[in-house]
Amino acid sequence: MKFPSGSVLPALLFCALTAPVSHAQTPRPMTLVDLIDLPRLSDPQISADGRQVLFVRSDADWKANRHIGHIWRIDADGSSAVQLTRGADGENTPRWSPDGKSFAFVAKRGTEPEAVAQIFLMPNEGGEAHALSTHSTAVSNIAWSPDGKTIYFRAPDPKSDEQKAREKAKDDVFLFDEDYQQQHLWSISVDGRAEHRLTQGDFSVLSYSLS
Repeated sequence: MKFPSGSVLPALLFCALTAPVSHAQTPRPMTLVDLIDLPRLSDPQISADGRQVLFVRSDADWKANRHIGHIWRIDADGSSAVQLTRGADGENTPRWSPDGKSFAFVAKRGTEPEAVAQIFLMPNEGGEAHALSTHSTAVSNIAWSPDGKTIYFRAPDPKSDEQKAREKAKDDVFLFDEDYQQQHLWSISVDGRAEHRLTQGDFSVLSYSLS
């Protein structure tokens, strides 16, 4: 397989695929456990200056019975890889700010029943992340505006009181395509944290692209 000159993907994939083998004393067939334990790299995001890459590394958590992803940063030459997030439920969707000084990501923090995925911001050099959004439903598919003042995202409509009551009573029987929560487009101000709904109606926004 050929990669473009200067691509960081070969280095990242090489590390992920060869790390478990380097500790083996003798060759042996790969097992299902080996495959599950293999780190998974995804969603690489190159900085505007081309010098760094954010990506998600997912590792098997046998106690949680699932893969949990955290955000890492690495230099474009394959050096200085560092883990930036360590939340118990993991993080995803790292997105550089236009000026490259920080990045946004999506994560769920807290164990209370109403906790859902929100937008967080973190300085590029690392440190404590702080929540930007407090949306009533889980956010996804985030994107910065070119001027860095706004972040766009998708989120489902909130559930009705009747749906919440049925869920609380464990009455989870439903007809196909009934009580579906439509996904709509929102924006949030990075400075003031004010949210603005952009689309509404009996349809879902599945994807979008900023001009």
